[in-house]
Amino acid sequence: IKVLTFNTNNTNDPKLRYDKLLILANYLKEHNIEIVGLQERDYQSDTDNDKLVLAKALQAAGYPMYTVQVKEIKHEANIIASKYPFVEGSYAEYNVNGGRNRVIQRIAVATPYGKLWVYN
Repeated sequence: IKVLTFNTNNTNDPKLRYDKLLILANYLKEHNIEIVGLQERDYQSDTDNDKLVLAKALQAAGYPMYTVQVKEIKHEANIIASKYPFVEGSYAEYNVNGGRNRVIQRIAVATPYGKLWVYN
């Protein structure tokens, strides 16, 4: 299984945010990454187009399955995307209170080799 984790870092520039997402989606597709965990993805709000752009980019790169956890501070998101289906009911979030209010995501992925637990 090819797994990649990537801290996208933040930017307030919508064009740069969009360009970085397209570069990342192309990289994932070119290298046939099967499961990806992203951290600090700018994710402004439900009314912003970030949500739609993210969904389209992930689907175009071959990731029909993804889950998003949005941290309220700075609208930073953690994202797990997979080419394989998620195991229903396996998603959970764990708070890490180290002064920065971080959240860890957990989900089981049904890979061709069996169930794989992914933490992000």
